[in-house]
Amino acid sequence: MKLIRSIGLVLGAIALSFATIVLSSVPLLVLRRIAGSGLYWILTLTAGLALVLTGKMALWAPFLSIVILVGLYAELESLGLRIENAALGALSGTGGFIALNLAALKRMNGLHIGDFVRDGVTELVARVQLMEPTLKLDVASIVPQIPSALLILLMFSLWVALVADRKLQLATQPTPELSSFKVPDVFVWVLLVGVVANFIEFADPRVKAVGENLFNVMVYVYFLQGMAIVGTYFKTFKVGLLWRGLGYFILIGQLFLLASFIGFVDLWIDFRRRLVKKSAETMREV
Repeated sequence: MKLIRSIGLVLGAIALSFATIVLSSVPLLVLRRIAGSGLYWILTLTAGLALVLTGKMALWAPFLSIVILVGLYAELESLGLRIENAALGALSGTGGFIALNLAALKRMNGLHIGDFVRDGVTELVARVQLMEPTLKLDVASIVPQIPSALLILLMFSLWVALVADRKLQLATQPTPELSSFKVPDVFVWVLLVGVVANFIEFADPRVKAVGENLFNVMVYVYFLQGMAIVGTYFKTFKVGLLWRGLGYFILIGQLFLLASFIGFVDLWIDFRRRLVKKSAETMREV
């Protein structure tokens, strides 16, 4: 029964990787929780090899990327690493996997990565504008930001899986709360470099491209920290599920930059410590 359920989860992950990419992380993390490390890697890599044999990168690349992302995160988490450290290790490993595959394709097939990305973005933009003719998208400005878009996609996929994982509670050992997520203090310098390279004009356009990618990634990273702070607030003051859902919906859909700003200034204010302290004081007064 366990094997059948595991195979079903793998097939579900493959289907979701074709349809949305990001949601495939959910059944993969469920698989890792119920099947364990060994069976997870055997089943997913076997399925990935079968997809590779089709010869179509669009079939196997998204699936195997999320397999590695989820698998590495779970392995590092099992070693006792904090959420941010396990996620950083998993993202680094997945990024390395993608880079190695692009390098291999360039070597074996003479693939020009710049042209490959530009053609893919052009096709995607054409499809989007076909659905929404009034939307104006500039391919030339989008292409240099593809690395950060890909990294943000991976981070979002992992975040979705972790949210689902905490709700399903399938882990066999205690897992840290998502509200404990904290961006390392040194990352503020990465953001600063991104701001300088992005908003100050340099003669070399590659400097701006690097700045854009760093800035995009760091804004999203601080958004996740902002969401962790909001989650701590909801938990501390026992906010109802309906209001929590509404609050998250508004922050994600309408106030993304506000959540990022909250996450950024937490470096100096430490909202979560203040919230816990305030809650403790309130309880003593009661």
